[in-house]
Amino acid sequence: MAITRGLGNLYYHVTGPFWSMLEGDEKSQIYVKYVDQYIYIQKMLAYFRQWSIDAAPLMSKDFNGVFCDMGGDAHNFVVLHDVVHESLYSCEITQSESEITMSVLQKLIEAFVLCTERQLVDFLPGGMFGSAPSEELRQEMKYCKLTNLVSENEFVYFDLSKFRQRHASLHFHSSVQMVKRNQTVTVWLASKKLPSTKKTTEIGQNWPETSELRSKHFKAEQEVLRVTKLKLQENKRITWKDTMSPRTTL
Repeated sequence: MAITRGLGNLYYHVTGPFWSMLEGDEKSQIYVKYVDQYIYIQKMLAYFRQWSIDAAPLMSKDFNGVFCDMGGDAHNFVVLHDVVHESLYSCEITQSESEITMSVLQKLIEAFVLCTERQLVDFLPGGMFGSAPSEELRQEMKYCKLTNLVSENEFVYFDLSKFRQRHASLHFHSSVQMVKRNQTVTVWLASKKLPSTKKTTEIGQNWPETSELRSKHFKAEQEVLRVTKLKLQENKRITWKDTMSPRTTL
């Protein structure tokens, strides 16, 4: 129960508010832009680093979540307290259980730090989207959805896409997933006040840029493979390629 309580605390204080921010607040029509994510993510990481040493604030009943002191629109992303939230702070919880919960929270938050530094590096200081964007960049990224941040949410669709198109490139699979998740055709294209023929022409005019994008994706894929191989070598792992090397045969 102490471990379950820790997971409950994380939902109300971290993962719940973060997911609410990604989805936006439909009632008040408040949505965080992709290029403004750095404000929330950098604040979140600062808290993670503190809580990995001392997770006591997460054990407080009065704490309203990772974005609680940011002001502005952040209050829209607070997860409302309910009966389940109240049960996390029941007076029946023993001191021993609280200590276990604290220990669990600090271990989980340590992993959150590593995950944030690795997967959200573009939104950290020095990253591509780690500071206030120029008006030109904001205009360029206005159609980019926050669903692109939630990479794990796409793996099921990615596996299905690979099953259907086994020999397709990563560029193909990622493009298909982006179109599906962002509803590029059904929403964005439909919103453009143009006749069907002009829409087709507009798409055709951008077609030459796909070669450059495909080349960029291929280089990025090769870089990921290179870094992965280096990490495997550093950890002294034996890869499949090594086991099949001619030097292992007589």
